[in-house]
Amino acid sequence: MFGSPYDFMMPVAPKDIKKAPFWKRVLSYAWPLVLERRKGVLGHELEVLVYHGKLHLDTREVNYSFGDLHAVMKAGLNKLKLDPSNLESVLILGYGGGSAAQILHEKFGTDTAIIGVEKDAVVMELCQRWFYPHGVKLLQADVAEYLERAVAQQWSYSLIISDVFVDADSLAWTEEQWGQLAKILVPEGRMLFNSMMGEKELNEQKCLAEQAGLDAQIFEHGESNRLLLLRQKN
Repeated sequence: MFGSPYDFMMPVAPKDIKKAPFWKRVLSYAWPLVLERRKGVLGHELEVLVYHGKLHLDTREVNYSFGDLHAVMKAGLNKLKLDPSNLESVLILGYGGGSAAQILHEKFGTDTAIIGVEKDAVVMELCQRWFYPHGVKLLQADVAEYLERAVAQQWSYSLIISDVFVDADSLAWTEEQWGQLAKILVPEGRMLFNSMMGEKELNEQKCLAEQAGLDAQIFEHGESNRLLLLRQKN
C-alpha cells in the first residue's frame, strides 16, 4: 500500500460517546424516543432515537445504523465467509453510525484495520457523538473521490463494504467505478454491496461487477434489502 488515506483528507478526531439517559432507555421499551434530530447535508432528516434500550440512527424512511440495518450487515458478512487471517484492511464506504465496524470488531477483534468514509458531515458528527467510531480511522470525504485516490495511490483492501444511501436511495456504481473497486480489492478479497434496489437495477450492478472481474451473487434479506456478495478472483 502506497501513501496514506490521510494524505487525502484529514481524519475526524474521536470524541466521548454520549449515552441515552436511563429513564429514556426504560421508556423506549414502550415506544421509540427521539434524542436528537438534525438535517443532513443533502436535506434529508436524520434522527437519533432509542428503542428497546438501544440507539438507532434513522431517516424518515429507513434505518441507517443499529436497527434493521445491523441485522442486514450481520447476515451479509456471515454469508461472505470471511477468513480472519486474511482480513488485514477494511474499507467502509458510507460509514453511517458504524454498524458494520462494530460487527467486524465483535467477530474478528479490534486489531482489524478499518477505514470508514462518510460524506455527510452531520452523519459523521452524530456517529462521533452517539455511535461507533471506536478503533476506526474515520474520514469525511466523497466516496467516489476517495475511490479515485485509492486507485491512484495503489491502496488495497481485503474487504470493502459499500453502504451508501440517501434515505432509501442506494448508490449505483458506474462501470468505471466497479473497475476501480476491483483494482483495490486484493486477490481473494471480499466485498459486500448493500442496497434497496429493485431486481432489475441490482442485476445491472451485478453485471457491471462481473465485467470488472468479480464473482458476484445476489443475497436478499428481509423485504427490502438486496445485497451483492462479491469476491476478487485473481
